[in-house]
Amino acid sequence: MLPQEWSNEGWVNVWLGVSAEGQENYNHRWPILDGIPAAVKFVS
Repeated sequence: MLPQEWSNEGWVNVWLGVSAEGQENYNHRWPILDGIPAAVKFVS
């Protein structure tokens, strides 16, 4: 959950990421993460 103060660009000191154990999980999780404004996003 993101705080209510979360801006449209995210916070420069916060990285948001997901774990994807395989292509199926990546295909499900990446669109969700991609829809969240963040300065840095990552997939592990």
